[in-house]
Amino acid sequence: METDAGHIPIEIDVKNGEFQRVVTDMKSYADDCYKRGVEVVEVEEMRMVNVGINEEEKEYVVLEHNELMKRFPDINFWSKEKRTLDVLKHIFVAFLDYYGMKPDFIYGIIYKREKSNKGKTVRTVFRFFPWDYVPGDELEFACGTGAIAIGIAMHELGQIVFSGKPEEVLLIVGGEKLPEWMHVKTELKLEGTGQRITGACFSHDRIELVAAGQVYPMRL
Repeated sequence: METDAGHIPIEIDVKNGEFQRVVTDMKSYADDCYKRGVEVVEVEEMRMVNVGINEEEKEYVVLEHNELMKRFPDINFWSKEKRTLDVLKHIFVAFLDYYGMKPDFIYGIIYKREKSNKGKTVRTVFRFFPWDYVPGDELEFACGTGAIAIGIAMHELGQIVFSGKPEEVLLIVGGEKLPEWMHVKTELKLEGTGQRITGACFSHDRIELVAAGQVYPMRL
């Protein structure tokens, strides 16, 4: 797929005419994030990671759940209670103010590392300011770009360290009262150096192609 971020190879596995799995190579998107800017900052006494946010692009500010709980121990960040959304609005506006940007639309991600016997497992929830704050709207999105942003943020915070082989992370979409069709797990495979992510692929257990671009079949 040809997109604004570059070429995105998509591998579709089919066995006996039945769909098995889709793997999307997001190296171009990761490169684009670093080009736009990746930085760990401290806002509201919390560390957070700016993954590709500048005046033109507003994706993503990535927040670790542990950092949020240090500052707001009584807030349930997986819910959409009014006080949760008020706190997140305050954080997002403070983040934009840190960069001198006006308080307009921004993508936010919260992630929490969980214990697992199979590598790194992360529960994640997406929050969007301001149009996400619609009463009764419980949708949370499982998207490839957000998965890459989480991987980049974890690397920036020293939670992923490469030692000659790829790192694998299992992402589980969080959020309370989530519709069944949005219960999605994402397998994220990362490669990199001490400085940055150099390769990234993801695979959802459910997938819908919503990216804007032109698809070309590869002739082998």
